[in-house]
Amino acid sequence: MGMSRSASGLAGLGLLMLWTVRSDGQVVEFFGVPIEESDIVFCVDRSNSMDWFGDWVAVEAELVDTLGQLGPTQRFSIVVFGAGVIEFSPDVVGATPLAVADAIDFVLQFVPAGQTCLVPGLTAALAIAASATPGDRVVVLVGNGGDNCTSANPLSPAVTIAQLTAANPDDVPIDALYAAESTIEGLPIYQEISLEFGGIFALTEGPQFMRGDANINGSVEIGDAITILESLGAYPSGAFLCPAARDVDANGVVEPLLDGVALLDSLFGGAPIPWPTPPQCGQNLTAPPLYCVGYTGCP
Repeated sequence: MGMSRSASGLAGLGLLMLWTVRSDGQVVEFFGVPIEESDIVFCVDRSNSMDWFGDWVAVEAELVDTLGQLGPTQRFSIVVFGAGVIEFSPDVVGATPLAVADAIDFVLQFVPAGQTCLVPGLTAALAIAASATPGDRVVVLVGNGGDNCTSANPLSPAVTIAQLTAANPDDVPIDALYAAESTIEGLPIYQEISLEFGGIFALTEGPQFMRGDANINGSVEIGDAITILESLGAYPSGAFLCPAARDVDANGVVEPLLDGVALLDSLFGGAPIPWPTPPQCGQNLTAPPLYCVGYTGCP
């Protein structure tokens, strides 16, 4: 059984809500963003600009880590675009130890080069995803700019979306992770892609936290519920380092009574806490997103 995605609006950086959990419990993380689908096609920008701020080094390391998280029930492929479009495999393949090792070698061979061939890269990734499991597949895009594959000027968002829509008749969701250290010029098109194709938008280095860890000690326990409930008389005037951690029900609002009760319910066998679900750390995917600064409970 796959997961479903629902957009709860676009605000701030445009983060969307991801809500359900796969039946087999297999969730991998990519830059603190959960990927719950069984079939994943990574679409990776390695154009020249990925070398300007050290983005490629970060993406390469994170992708290697994420590949190592893949479970035996998952399938995957990788498309790298820059100096041409290169596929790891023309179809999704099972995440066997041998396939994962080959994929890691595939990723490590590249250095930044070429133009940002975003549309050709995503078109190739969508073609691979077309053969994957409907309703349980996703393309995960990571990069830092709009398409300038054939021109010095990037394609307009409207042209980009029109071309991708034509390449995506099966409505495969596209998650878009924008390289956080880059300039902001390419950020709007990544937001637009995620919104148009039912995916998640996030920054590659967005702040991470553990939902429910109100006292910021790296774990979630009764003490956190007490901390949340004790703030009934102080919020919203009280200063919290990470309000997102106190938003236990992930509705985008800190409500001490409701969030405290939700945390107690989860601790005593009730509904699990939404992403980032303890003991995992991750980015805040609620919309509108609550801020989180100074959180020190993640490794």
